[in-house]
Amino acid sequence: MQSLKKIELMAGLRAQIAALETPPSQEEEGRFQLGLDAVDRRLPGGGLARRGVHEVRAASYGDMGAAIGFAAALATRATFAGGMPSGKDRLIAWCQQSWGAYDMGALYGPGLAGFGIDPSRLLLVNPAREPDMLWALEECVRAGVFAAVVGEVPATSRHFNLRASRRLHLAAEDASTPLILMRGFGELTSPSAALTRWCVSAVSTVEEGSLHAIDRPGWQVDLEKCKGGRPFLSALAWDACAGSFVSSVSEKQRGGDNQPAISSSLPPSEKISVYGT
Repeated sequence: MQSLKKIELMAGLRAQIAALETPPSQEEEGRFQLGLDAVDRRLPGGGLARRGVHEVRAASYGDMGAAIGFAAALATRATFAGGMPSGKDRLIAWCQQSWGAYDMGALYGPGLAGFGIDPSRLLLVNPAREPDMLWALEECVRAGVFAAVVGEVPATSRHFNLRASRRLHLAAEDASTPLILMRGFGELTSPSAALTRWCVSAVSTVEEGSLHAIDRPGWQVDLEKCKGGRPFLSALAWDACAGSFVSSVSEKQRGGDNQPAISSSLPPSEKISVYGT
């Protein structure tokens, strides 16, 4: 009898160990992909974690518009499930302090639609004070009804410190809701609990000699911080029809290679340019 109990106990332990050793799928891990394989492969688990904070900053004041567009594109990708648009949980919350609209302008519905965000599915929150902004962000995240929450918290904020960052990260972790923080422009000196930090600058995606005067949104992105991964540089663009990131480097510019140009974000002496690795 004791022998039978031992056998059952061992079988149960083996099953538990097997479950721990089996790698979870991306959906089980709660990750969303950017849609560009060469970039997704560089991210831990093949995508960005839904349960946490991701920071976006502009390389300069002139790149602020591009950084906002990049944040909008990330929010759109967060509404995807299994690589396809999800019919539910497509609601997005965007928190912007009232002064932000006077500086960079208010969010524009048709422009957001170009990034795949339905203005009718967007909740705008305009706190008057910084403490109210942090409270609103936490409440939106904890609500658990949004595919993503975007908040504008400048680098000069006196109220956003490591403690506040950690609090927001824990809220996002508990609710499995990605929080995308716009951190303004310039260097960020204060520590944060963010899982990733992207430095964004605008680039043109119009090919030399092209007759097209209007190009699709394009960015040079520097993944400065990546928990569990390595920083890298990449040139990206937004494909509005596919609702996905694509390479902003044309096949002609790549010499026939069908992968985007990506390089490790390392000191010049250690940097090696690669394609799609």
